[in-house]
Parts: sequence; C-alpha cells; structure tokens
Amino acid sequence: MYTGAAGIHPEKTLPIVLDCGTANEDNLRDPLYLGLRAKRPSPEVALEFMDEFMAAVKEVYPDMFVQFEDFETEKAFQYLERYKNEKTFNDDIQGTGAVVLGGYIGAVNLSGVPMEDQKLVFMGAGSAGVGVAKQVMEYYTRRGLSEKEARDKFYLVDTKGLVTKDRGDKLAEHKKIFARSDNNGHQFRTLEEVIEYVKPTALVGLTATFGVFTEGVVRALKASVDQGGYGRRPILFPLSNPLTKAECTFEQAITWTEGSAIFASGSPFSSFTMKGHDMATTYHPNQGNNV
Repeated sequence: MYTGAAGIHPEKTLPIVLDCGTANEDNLRDPLYLGLRAKRPSPEVALEFMDEFMAAVKEVYPDMFVQFEDFETEKAFQYLERYKNEKTFNDDIQGTGAVVLGGYIGAVNLSGVPMEDQKLVFMGAGSAGVGVAKQVMEYYTRRGLSEKEARDKFYLVDTKGLVTKDRGDKLAEHKKIFARSDNNGHQFRTLEEVIEYVKPTALVGLTATFGVFTEGVVRALKASVDQGGYGRRPILFPLSNPLTKAECTFEQAITWTEGSAIFASGSPFSSFTMKGHDMATTYHPNQGNNV
C-alpha cells in the first residue's frame, strides 16, 4: 500500500506505536523493558483511547489511511468493525486473507478438485485464520454459493480441537461464525481426528507452531484427496512465519505427498530435489505472504 499506492519508499515509513501497557509481570519488573510500565487498562478505557486516536488522526490528516497491525485478535476484529466506514485496513486479517485467497484460487485451478467439492481445514483460529477463512468464504459466495453453503466448507481447529458450538467452552466472538453444529455431539480434539472426519482437500496452517503438520496429518490429507480419483492434488499452505514456526517444511510436504502437494508457505523455502528410481525431480516452493 505505501509503495504501490502512495509512492512511499519502505525505508521511509515510521509506524505509530500505541502502547497501552502490559499484562506481563516479568516485563514490568525488567529494567530493560522499553514499553510503558503500567498494567493494561480495561477494555472500555482502551476503546475510548482508540476512539480518541482515530478522531485525532482524522483531524490532523483528514485523508489518512490507517493500517492496523499486530493487535490482539479480539481487538483486531472489534476495531475493524468499529471503524469500517473510515479509511482503515487490518493487515493480519485482510492483508493475509487477500494474498492467501489469490493463492488458493490458483491452487484450486491446479488441484483437479472442482470448486464445489473443496473442503478446507484451518489449523489456527486467530485473527489471521478467521480473516483468511472469511476472505475465501466471500470468494465462494461471489461464485454463486449461499453464505451457509460457503461457510459449511470450512472447519476451524484451535488448541482445543475442532471449533464447534457445543464444545463446552466459551467461544471467542470471532470464532462463532465458523463454529460447527453438524458434529452430532462428537468432539474432535486433535488435527488428526479432524482430518479423518472431514476428508479435506485443503489444509491451511496459521498457528505459529512448528511441525504441527506431522507426517501422519499430511499423508492423511493426501489420502483424502486421492479418494476422489486419479490426478487430484492436495492444497497445503503452512503459512506461519518465520521458518522456525512453519507448520511443516517444503521438503516434508513434497516427500510425504510424493510430490503432489500444491504448496505455499509464509516464509521462503529453498527448492528441493527428490530422487526417484531412475530420475530426480526438482520442486520449487511458492510463497504466500502479505509483505
């Protein structure tokens, strides 16, 4: 946005940092901590502060375009909804969502699985996970599906398992749109259980947890796609940054799917050469990142 739309060189940008204190006691005691040495205020006070900030921005720079970055999930969705009629944009929700949607559309065209047969499992139900899912869901509604038909393609998984309406915990507001009600009371606690239950065609990772896409998970994804017939390919997007937080590596994705995965990651991986019986094939990774 800064470079392509406004013509500003990236090195000339300077962010406005809104510091509302910290709930981390270690930070408060650390003499080297550079942030505001105060505990975070109540949500009501924080919201009042944001209203004042947005009003001040519009007063000083009436045409200012405000990008929200790295806010807590609940606040990210709350602010995006609250200021949606202003010139605002949330990079974690909308930036990531737009880029991944572009990659997903291309991946569907390569996958051999028709749009109507696609089913997506999202590992990670924070601002990025839900933001991406919402963007992809809108793509399906624009292609003629009803909102319910589009929403039913998505299965979100968090640290407690598949997000369902009857799981027994208090769901965060942003997760409710994708909470499943067709699980017949059964709860799926692990990603492996969800893959076995859903038989997805696409697996998207936004967990910031290295290795959560295990060999068993990736092979199960491939098997579920293979059931649909010859020539179908699984879509595998481990999108967490940096490489130390990627849900799986490019080499693992290629090895565990025998080279069939349509792959995009948040951080760049190197090409990988897989040796076969009589020849070697070099595979090149794709990067799906909102930078």
